[in-house]
Amino acid sequence: MKSLFSSFKQNLSRSRSHRVVWLVSLILVCALGVGQLRSCLPICRTLHLGVFSTSNWDVPDSSTYEVVDQVIARFERLHPGLSVSYTSGIIKDDYSSWLSDQIVQGRLPDVFMVLDEDFNMLASLGALRNLDSYILRDPAFDQEAYYKSALQAGQFDGAQYALPYQCNLRLMFVNTTLLDQEKISLPDWNWTVDDFAALCQQVTKDTDQDGMVDQCGFVNYTWKDVLAAFGVPIFTDDGLSVQINNDQVRRALRFMQQIKDYDQAYSPFTSADGFDSGQVAFAAMSYAEYKTYSPYPWKVRRYSSFEWSVLPMPAGIEGGANINLDSLMMGISSQSSHPQEAWELLKLFVQDEQTQQLIASNTGGLSSLRQLSGSFAQFEEEDSEKANTEGLLDYALENSTCKVRFKKYEDAMNLLDTGMNEIVSGNEDIGLQLLTLERRINDYLRS
Repeated sequence: MKSLFSSFKQNLSRSRSHRVVWLVSLILVCALGVGQLRSCLPICRTLHLGVFSTSNWDVPDSSTYEVVDQVIARFERLHPGLSVSYTSGIIKDDYSSWLSDQIVQGRLPDVFMVLDEDFNMLASLGALRNLDSYILRDPAFDQEAYYKSALQAGQFDGAQYALPYQCNLRLMFVNTTLLDQEKISLPDWNWTVDDFAALCQQVTKDTDQDGMVDQCGFVNYTWKDVLAAFGVPIFTDDGLSVQINNDQVRRALRFMQQIKDYDQAYSPFTSADGFDSGQVAFAAMSYAEYKTYSPYPWKVRRYSSFEWSVLPMPAGIEGGANINLDSLMMGISSQSSHPQEAWELLKLFVQDEQTQQLIASNTGGLSSLRQLSGSFAQFEEEDSEKANTEGLLDYALENSTCKVRFKKYEDAMNLLDTGMNEIVSGNEDIGLQLLTLERRINDYLRS
């Protein structure tokens, strides 16, 4: 009886062992099966994008998300298993602060827009990934496709940290009917500030002999345009000081004082409608302003009695146009977990012809790609003087320069603008006023 009981216990023990072994084996097989299944399925990864909704050029623009959403849709079709997300509702004025918060929280987007004034700070802090290695090993990427100044805007310490998404520059609009009335030929593209001053003097007059000036030379041409024409740098590269107490700046301000009598802003007897009034020969405005405020100057053509055309901004006295280029760039986070995928997304924004054409058509900005900016299509649609505008943007962009950018740039420029305008409108010693203004701004920059 004992032997029978003992045998039963042994059989029961073996049975339990077999069940345990069988159960363990089953678990292992299931685990391996799940692993194999997961390896066969695409892993969904998400790239985070940093964008803002409003225009970078301070003009109304509601097309940002339209462009971004179309690029994302194309990217996700081209790259199965990858998705792209972004935080909506951020406006340009809040974007720098939002980006700083993301850095502090360790959640900087994989790919993000970079404002001119934020670029140096982001690059120096190490927030932006050095793109040189990606550019060199990617045969599909062509640096020569960009205008030189646009590409330079994203360089820091000799390396490329961001690429141009869109750009903007100033142009000079011309009332050709007024010039014709005064027997003046339309200037060539390589006209100078001296040519500009002479023409403004020639057209500024009292046409009805009532003792009041009713026709002016220009509107919206400022001291910044003159300094750009002279190629005069205002700030040091590090953004820690302003350099305005020198002969070049004094010459530029004396020039502005000489031509202020031709400025509609100093002629209270002319219409307040500016270029639209037909009483002004020249109007400086940005490409974004022209494009966004259509029908301005289209309403000039359609509803007024004069014709207009467009020229590059006048160059310095020595010749050679210098036009400041404003840029909106995009870069990759140095902390991105998917840098190669981020590079592919960045390329789709900044060098894909379809995307850049969408930007050129739907936003206030210009494409930085040479192949898309050689023709002034909007003017050519209705301008009878097509030959005058063919290739104008290409000429202007080739002669553009990228500006110094730093965190306090906007505020410093506001202080500088107020001070410079006071000097131009006054009659006090320019040198002493520049010395005082330079010290005031340097104190602010170093505070």
